Amino acid sequence: MLKKNKIKRLLRKKLGNYFYKHLFNGITEDDLLVYNPKNKSFSICNQEIHINQFQALRSQARNLKDLPLWKFLTKECKYRANEVMYLNSKTEDDLYFGKAMLKCVEIMENKLKQIENIK
Repeated sequence: MLKKNKIKRLLRKKLGNYFYKHLFNGITEDDLLVYNPKNKSFSICNQEIHINQFQALRSQARNLKDLPLWKFLTKECKYRANEVMYLNSKTEDDLYFGKAMLKCVEIMENKLKQIENIK
């Protein structure tokens, strides 16, 4: 009976991970600050922004990545998410919340890199 419950929990976690990773309709860095190569413009929340505004954002992205506050906040978020998932989790929901937090940090970091590299 104990072995059956252990297998059941493991299977639930594995399936949960798969569904979270492949089937949930989450956002990606491609959904944020969308570049339209056809007319060489950018949009935020479906509103087009001027190229000068984007250039200012790109400069700010470079600066933000180097700020100690940004580094501390992202490090703390990652630490707390892992703590929730691996040390303090009581349900699968805790695991999903931690994974969502890590995904959010990853999206922001990747978007900053992407903005920085657009010419």
